Amino acid sequence: MQLTVSKHVAFFQRHLILLPNPYEEHDSERMALGFFCLLGLDLLNALDKISEEDRESWIEWIYNNYVLLYSKETKKSYAGFRGFATGSTPILNEQEPQLAATSFAISNLLLLGDNLSRIDKQAVEQFLSLCQLPGGHFKSTASTMCCDQDMRQLYLATTIATLLNISFPHTKLSLQYIQKCQNYEGGFSLTPYAEAHAGATFCALASLKLLVNSIPTQKQLGLDQTSVTKPYEFQDYIPDKKRLLLWLINRQQSSGGFNGRTNKDHDTCYSYWVQGSLQLLGASQFISQQDVKSFLLCQTQHKFGGFSKIPGEFPDVLHSSLGLYALAFNDKANFPEVEHAICLPTRRMPIKK
Repeated sequence: MQLTVSKHVAFFQRHLILLPNPYEEHDSERMALGFFCLLGLDLLNALDKISEEDRESWIEWIYNNYVLLYSKETKKSYAGFRGFATGSTPILNEQEPQLAATSFAISNLLLLGDNLSRIDKQAVEQFLSLCQLPGGHFKSTASTMCCDQDMRQLYLATTIATLLNISFPHTKLSLQYIQKCQNYEGGFSLTPYAEAHAGATFCALASLKLLVNSIPTQKQLGLDQTSVTKPYEFQDYIPDKKRLLLWLINRQQSSGGFNGRTNKDHDTCYSYWVQGSLQLLGASQFISQQDVKSFLLCQTQHKFGGFSKIPGEFPDVLHSSLGLYALAFNDKANFPEVEHAICLPTRRMPIKK
Protein backbone atom coordinates (compact mmCIF):
# COMPACT_ATOMS: atom_id res chain seq x y z
CA MET A 1 0.00 0.00 0.00
CA GLN A 2 1.24 3.49 -0.87
CA LEU A 3 1.33 6.62 1.25
CA THR A 4 -1.82 8.61 0.38
CA VAL A 5 -0.11 12.01 0.41
CA SER A 6 -3.02 14.16 -0.76
CA LYS A 7 -5.36 12.70 1.87
CA HIS A 8 -2.82 13.31 4.64
CA VAL A 9 -2.29 16.90 3.50
CA ALA A 10 -6.06 17.48 3.56
CA PHE A 11 -6.25 15.86 7.02
CA PHE A 12 -3.74 18.29 8.54
CA GLN A 13 -5.24 21.29 6.74
CA ARG A 14 -8.69 20.47 8.16
CA HIS A 15 -7.33 20.20 11.69
CA LEU A 16 -5.51 23.52 11.46
CA ILE A 17 -8.84 25.21 10.76
CA LEU A 18 -11.30 23.22 12.89
CA LEU A 19 -10.70 20.53 15.53
CA PRO A 20 -13.29 17.71 15.90
CA ASN A 21 -15.09 17.05 19.20
CA PRO A 22 -12.59 14.47 20.58
CA TYR A 23 -10.02 17.26 20.97
CA GLU A 24 -12.27 19.30 23.29
CA GLU A 25 -10.51 18.06 26.43
CA HIS A 26 -7.18 19.20 24.93
CA ASP A 27 -8.31 22.79 24.39
CA SER A 28 -5.52 24.15 26.59
CA GLU A 29 -2.94 22.30 24.45
CA ARG A 30 -3.60 24.07 21.16
CA MET A 31 0.08 24.96 20.81
CA ALA A 32 0.94 21.25 20.73
CA LEU A 33 -1.93 20.34 18.39
CA GLY A 34 -0.85 23.08 15.99
CA PHE A 35 2.70 21.73 16.06
CA PHE A 36 1.66 18.23 15.00
CA CYS A 37 -0.36 19.67 12.10
CA LEU A 38 2.45 21.94 10.88
CA LEU A 39 5.02 19.17 11.30
CA GLY A 40 2.85 16.76 9.32
CA LEU A 41 2.51 19.24 6.46
CA ASP A 42 6.25 19.94 6.43
CA LEU A 43 7.07 16.23 6.32
CA LEU A 44 4.79 16.01 3.27
CA ASN A 45 6.53 19.05 1.71
CA ALA A 46 3.18 20.86 1.82
CA LEU A 47 3.74 23.89 4.06
CA ASP A 48 3.36 26.04 0.95
CA LYS A 49 -0.35 25.15 1.07
CA ILE A 50 -0.63 27.65 3.95
CA SER A 51 -1.55 31.15 2.79
CA GLU A 52 0.64 34.09 3.75
CA GLU A 53 -2.30 35.58 5.62
CA ASP A 54 -2.74 32.45 7.74
CA ARG A 55 1.01 32.17 8.33
CA GLU A 56 1.23 35.72 9.67
CA SER A 57 -1.96 35.31 11.70
CA TRP A 58 -0.70 32.12 13.35
CA ILE A 59 2.67 33.68 14.16
CA GLU A 60 0.86 36.54 15.92
CA TRP A 61 -1.34 34.06 17.81
CA ILE A 62 1.77 32.22 19.02
CA TYR A 63 3.38 35.45 20.25
CA ASN A 64 0.11 36.40 21.97
CA ASN A 65 0.80 33.39 24.20
CA TYR A 66 4.31 34.59 25.04
CA VAL A 67 4.49 35.40 28.76
CA LEU A 68 7.09 37.60 30.46
CA LEU A 69 6.92 37.51 34.29
CA TYR A 70 9.00 38.67 37.25
CA SER A 71 10.39 36.27 39.85
CA LYS A 72 10.41 37.56 43.43
CA GLU A 73 12.76 34.69 44.28
CA THR A 74 15.55 35.64 41.87
CA LYS A 75 14.49 39.26 41.29
CA LYS A 76 14.80 38.63 37.56
CA SER A 77 12.37 38.37 34.67
CA TYR A 78 11.62 35.00 33.10
CA ALA A 79 9.72 34.14 29.95
CA GLY A 80 8.15 31.33 27.97
CA PHE A 81 4.93 30.38 26.21
CA ARG A 82 1.62 29.06 27.49
CA GLY A 83 -0.39 26.38 25.68
CA PHE A 84 -3.50 28.51 25.25
CA ALA A 85 -5.27 30.94 27.54
CA THR A 86 -8.98 30.09 27.75
CA GLY A 87 -11.24 33.06 28.28
CA SER A 88 -10.42 36.77 28.18
CA THR A 89 -8.98 36.83 31.72
CA PRO A 90 -6.81 33.73 32.27
CA ILE A 91 -6.36 32.41 35.78
CA LEU A 92 -2.93 32.59 37.41
CA ASN A 93 -1.84 29.02 36.59
CA GLU A 94 -2.77 29.45 32.93
CA GLN A 95 -0.65 32.58 32.80
CA GLU A 96 2.49 30.68 33.83
CA PRO A 97 4.70 29.68 30.89
CA GLN A 98 5.16 25.93 30.44
CA LEU A 99 8.13 23.97 29.13
CA ALA A 100 5.98 21.94 26.72
CA ALA A 101 4.18 24.98 25.30
CA THR A 102 7.48 26.85 25.00
CA SER A 103 9.13 24.02 23.08
CA PHE A 104 6.13 23.60 20.77
CA ALA A 105 5.81 27.37 20.26
CA ILE A 106 9.45 27.76 19.22
CA SER A 107 9.12 24.78 16.87
CA ASN A 108 5.92 26.24 15.39
CA LEU A 109 7.62 29.57 14.78
CA LEU A 110 10.51 27.84 13.01
CA LEU A 111 8.09 25.82 10.87
CA LEU A 112 6.29 29.05 9.93
CA GLY A 113 9.55 30.78 9.00
CA ASP A 114 9.83 33.19 11.94
CA ASN A 115 13.30 34.32 13.06
CA LEU A 116 12.52 34.16 16.83
CA SER A 117 13.70 37.76 17.24
CA ARG A 118 10.84 38.65 19.60
CA ILE A 119 11.91 36.08 22.21
CA ASP A 120 13.97 37.37 25.15
CA LYS A 121 16.55 34.59 25.30
CA GLN A 122 18.02 35.66 28.63
CA ALA A 123 14.55 35.56 30.17
CA VAL A 124 14.00 32.04 28.77
CA GLU A 125 17.35 31.01 30.28
CA GLN A 126 16.04 32.25 33.61
CA PHE A 127 12.82 30.27 33.07
CA LEU A 128 14.82 27.05 32.58
CA SER A 129 16.79 27.75 35.75
CA LEU A 130 13.59 28.24 37.75
CA CYS A 131 12.17 24.97 36.41
CA GLN A 132 15.23 22.86 37.23
CA LEU A 133 15.10 20.92 40.49
CA PRO A 134 18.04 19.96 42.76
CA GLY A 135 18.04 16.41 41.35
CA GLY A 136 18.81 17.69 37.85
CA HIS A 137 15.32 17.03 36.45
CA PHE A 138 12.71 19.68 35.66
CA LYS A 139 9.17 20.66 36.56
CA SER A 140 6.85 21.85 33.81
CA THR A 141 6.42 25.41 35.17
CA ALA A 142 8.29 27.74 37.51
CA SER A 143 5.42 27.57 40.01
CA THR A 144 6.24 26.19 43.46
CA MET A 145 2.96 24.25 43.28
CA CYS A 146 3.98 22.33 40.13
CA CYS A 147 4.14 18.55 40.58
CA ASP A 148 4.65 17.58 36.91
CA GLN A 149 8.34 16.66 36.95
CA ASP A 150 10.05 13.83 35.08
CA MET A 151 12.19 12.90 32.06
CA ARG A 152 9.80 14.55 29.60
CA GLN A 153 10.32 17.96 31.16
CA LEU A 154 14.09 17.51 31.09
CA TYR A 155 13.95 16.72 27.37
CA LEU A 156 11.77 19.77 26.70
CA ALA A 157 14.30 21.94 28.52
CA THR A 158 17.20 20.58 26.47
CA THR A 159 15.20 21.12 23.27
CA ILE A 160 14.45 24.75 24.18
CA ALA A 161 18.08 25.44 25.06
CA THR A 162 19.24 23.90 21.79
CA LEU A 163 16.76 25.68 19.53
CA LEU A 164 17.45 29.06 21.12
CA ASN A 165 21.19 28.39 21.50
CA ILE A 166 21.13 29.43 25.16
CA SER A 167 22.88 28.08 28.24
CA PHE A 168 21.52 25.01 29.98
CA PRO A 169 21.54 25.12 33.80
CA HIS A 170 23.59 22.53 35.72
CA THR A 171 24.32 20.09 32.91
CA LYS A 172 26.13 17.63 35.19
CA LEU A 173 23.11 17.24 37.48
CA SER A 174 20.85 16.46 34.53
CA LEU A 175 23.29 13.92 33.10
CA GLN A 176 23.38 12.15 36.46
CA TYR A 177 19.58 12.15 36.68
CA ILE A 178 19.28 10.55 33.25
CA GLN A 179 21.73 7.80 34.22
CA LYS A 180 19.69 7.02 37.34
CA CYS A 181 16.62 6.39 35.17
CA GLN A 182 17.97 3.36 33.29
CA ASN A 183 16.34 0.37 34.96
CA TYR A 184 17.05 -3.36 35.10
CA GLU A 185 15.28 -4.06 31.78
CA GLY A 186 17.65 -1.75 29.92
CA GLY A 187 15.21 1.01 28.95
CA PHE A 188 14.83 4.34 30.69
CA SER A 189 11.94 5.37 32.90
CA LEU A 190 10.29 8.73 33.52
CA THR A 191 11.65 8.79 37.08
CA PRO A 192 14.31 6.68 38.86
CA TYR A 193 13.26 3.09 39.72
CA ALA A 194 10.09 3.24 37.60
CA GLU A 195 9.07 1.07 34.61
CA ALA A 196 11.07 1.32 31.39
CA HIS A 197 9.12 3.17 28.69
CA ALA A 198 9.93 3.80 25.02
CA GLY A 199 8.88 7.46 25.18
CA ALA A 200 10.98 8.06 28.29
CA THR A 201 13.89 6.20 26.67
CA PHE A 202 13.82 8.47 23.63
CA CYS A 203 13.64 11.55 25.89
CA ALA A 204 16.62 10.27 27.90
CA LEU A 205 18.79 9.48 24.87
CA ALA A 206 17.89 12.67 22.99
CA SER A 207 18.60 14.72 26.13
CA LEU A 208 21.96 13.02 26.52
CA LYS A 209 22.79 13.74 22.89
CA LEU A 210 21.84 17.41 23.13
CA LEU A 211 23.53 17.94 26.49
CA VAL A 212 26.78 16.25 25.50
CA ASN A 213 26.85 18.24 22.26
CA SER A 214 26.89 21.40 24.39
CA ILE A 215 29.94 20.29 26.43
CA PRO A 216 33.30 21.57 25.16
CA THR A 217 35.78 18.94 23.95
CA GLN A 218 37.81 17.30 26.67
CA LYS A 219 41.56 16.82 26.82
CA GLN A 220 42.71 13.23 27.25
CA LEU A 221 46.12 11.65 27.48
CA GLY A 222 46.99 9.84 24.26
CA LEU A 223 48.84 6.52 23.97
CA ASP A 224 52.08 8.41 23.42
CA GLN A 225 51.46 10.37 26.65
CA THR A 226 50.74 13.58 24.75
CA SER A 227 47.59 15.57 25.39
CA VAL A 228 44.94 15.13 22.70
CA THR A 229 41.54 16.73 22.29
CA LYS A 230 38.62 14.32 22.05
CA PRO A 231 34.94 15.23 21.71
CA TYR A 232 32.52 13.81 24.25
CA GLU A 233 30.40 10.89 22.99
CA PHE A 234 26.88 10.75 24.40
CA GLN A 235 26.86 6.94 24.35
CA ASP A 236 29.65 6.98 26.92
CA TYR A 237 27.04 8.23 29.42
CA ILE A 238 24.71 5.22 28.99
CA PRO A 239 25.26 2.88 31.96
CA ASP A 240 24.34 -0.34 30.09
CA LYS A 241 24.21 0.12 26.32
CA LYS A 242 23.97 -3.60 25.49
CA ARG A 243 20.89 -4.16 27.65
CA LEU A 244 19.36 -0.97 26.26
CA LEU A 245 19.77 -2.18 22.67
CA LEU A 246 18.21 -5.55 23.46
CA TRP A 247 15.25 -3.88 25.14
CA LEU A 248 14.68 -1.53 22.21
CA ILE A 249 14.96 -4.27 19.59
CA ASN A 250 12.43 -6.39 21.50
CA ARG A 251 9.85 -3.62 21.28
CA GLN A 252 9.11 -4.62 17.65
CA GLN A 253 6.13 -6.97 17.55
CA SER A 254 5.05 -9.62 15.03
CA SER A 255 2.78 -7.00 13.42
CA GLY A 256 5.83 -4.94 12.50
CA GLY A 257 4.81 -2.18 14.89
CA PHE A 258 6.30 -1.40 18.29
CA ASN A 259 5.02 -1.38 21.83
CA GLY A 260 6.21 1.08 24.45
CA ARG A 261 6.53 -1.27 27.42
CA THR A 262 6.97 -4.96 28.04
CA ASN A 263 3.79 -7.02 27.37
CA LYS A 264 1.87 -4.07 25.89
CA ASP A 265 0.19 -3.73 22.48
CA HIS A 266 1.67 -2.02 19.44
CA ASP A 267 0.96 1.68 18.88
CA THR A 268 1.80 3.97 15.95
CA CYS A 269 3.68 6.56 18.01
CA TYR A 270 6.18 3.99 19.27
CA SER A 271 7.35 3.54 15.70
CA TYR A 272 8.74 7.04 16.24
CA TRP A 273 9.97 6.74 19.83
CA VAL A 274 11.74 3.40 19.35
CA GLN A 275 13.13 4.10 15.90
CA GLY A 276 14.25 7.54 17.07
CA SER A 277 16.18 5.92 19.92
CA LEU A 278 17.80 3.39 17.59
CA GLN A 279 18.69 6.15 15.12
CA LEU A 280 20.44 8.05 17.91
CA LEU A 281 22.38 4.89 18.79
CA GLY A 282 23.23 4.15 15.15
CA ALA A 283 21.47 0.79 15.49
CA SER A 284 18.42 0.97 13.21
CA GLN A 285 19.76 -2.00 11.21
CA PHE A 286 18.69 -4.35 14.01
CA ILE A 287 14.96 -4.01 13.29
CA SER A 288 12.87 -4.79 10.22
CA GLN A 289 12.27 -1.41 8.60
CA GLN A 290 10.10 -3.00 5.92
CA ASP A 291 7.80 -4.44 8.60
CA VAL A 292 7.51 -1.01 10.26
CA LYS A 293 6.53 0.53 6.93
CA SER A 294 3.98 -2.22 6.29
CA PHE A 295 2.45 -1.77 9.76
CA LEU A 296 2.04 1.97 9.27
CA LEU A 297 0.83 2.00 5.67
CA CYS A 298 -1.35 -1.10 5.75
CA GLN A 299 -2.69 -1.12 9.31
CA THR A 300 -2.86 2.36 10.85
CA GLN A 301 -2.97 4.64 7.79
CA HIS A 302 -6.60 5.80 7.57
CA LYS A 303 -8.55 5.81 4.32
CA PHE A 304 -9.59 9.44 4.88
CA GLY A 305 -6.08 10.60 5.77
CA GLY A 306 -3.99 10.53 8.94
CA PHE A 307 -2.80 7.63 11.09
CA SER A 308 -4.58 6.06 14.04
CA LYS A 309 -3.05 4.94 17.33
CA ILE A 310 -3.92 1.30 16.62
CA PRO A 311 -5.59 -0.42 13.65
CA GLY A 312 -9.31 0.29 13.38
CA GLU A 313 -9.41 3.54 15.36
CA PHE A 314 -9.91 7.07 14.05
CA PRO A 315 -6.75 9.05 13.24
CA ASP A 316 -5.44 11.95 15.34
CA VAL A 317 -2.81 14.62 14.66
CA LEU A 318 -0.19 13.30 17.12
CA HIS A 319 -0.10 9.75 15.77
CA SER A 320 -0.41 11.03 12.20
CA SER A 321 2.63 13.29 12.35
CA LEU A 322 4.75 10.82 14.35
CA GLY A 323 3.74 8.04 11.95
CA LEU A 324 5.04 10.13 9.06
CA TYR A 325 8.22 10.95 10.99
CA ALA A 326 8.78 7.22 11.57
CA LEU A 327 8.54 6.66 7.82
CA ALA A 328 10.86 9.62 7.14
CA PHE A 329 13.68 8.05 9.18
CA ASN A 330 14.32 5.53 6.41
CA ASP A 331 12.91 7.18 3.28
CA LYS A 332 15.01 10.12 2.15
CA ALA A 333 13.57 9.90 -1.37
CA ASN A 334 10.04 10.90 -0.37
CA PHE A 335 10.61 12.87 2.82
CA PRO A 336 12.86 15.75 3.87
CA GLU A 337 15.91 14.98 5.99
CA VAL A 338 14.88 14.86 9.65
CA GLU A 339 16.65 15.39 12.94
CA HIS A 340 17.03 12.50 15.36
CA ALA A 341 17.23 14.25 18.74
CA ILE A 342 14.71 17.02 17.99
CA CYS A 343 11.38 16.41 16.25
CA LEU A 344 11.93 18.72 13.28
CA PRO A 345 13.07 18.48 9.66
CA THR A 346 16.74 19.47 9.46
CA ARG A 347 15.93 22.42 7.19
CA ARG A 348 13.97 24.06 10.05
CA MET A 349 16.82 23.99 12.55
CA PRO A 350 18.12 27.49 13.36
CA ILE A 351 21.65 28.28 12.24
CA LYS A 352 23.93 28.73 15.24
CA LYS A 353 25.87 31.99 15.21
